[in-house]
Amino acid sequence: MTGGGIPYKEETCGSKRAYNRGVNNNVTELSYKVGCCFCSSWGKLINRSIIGDRRYNINLSYGEDSVFMFLVSNKIKKVSFTSYDAIYYYRRHDDSLSGRVSLKERISSHVKMALCYSKIYFRQPLKYNFVFFVTRLLGGI
Repeated sequence: MTGGGIPYKEETCGSKRAYNRGVNNNVTELSYKVGCCFCSSWGKLINRSIIGDRRYNINLSYGEDSVFMFLVSNKIKKVSFTSYDAIYYYRRHDDSLSGRVSLKERISSHVKMALCYSKIYFRQPLKYNFVFFVTRLLGGI
């Protein structure tokens, strides 16, 4: 369905599986169990007090939303889910940036992201969930 509106629920990264795990297990806190749902910032309502003065890393051209979500994860105390039938539409284009990234660029981006995750985590290791940190690192592999 390239170029047309694609329902979020047809996405592949295991989002429906993560959503079901979260709902079926009454997950109310951020954890690896819903990690895939938190690899991007779209489709979320995040309280301004959680974001504070933290911003996207403008030095990353790929994965900056995932790094941002990890950055604010230390302030997320509760997670709630809407109905999975709520559909998010977006457009996918063949000529989009993410569709044109070479393997070398992807590897370079994942290394940069891993460094960012590590800097964030090791500055305040007791404030971040270690398992969630590791899943962010492994998510880039």
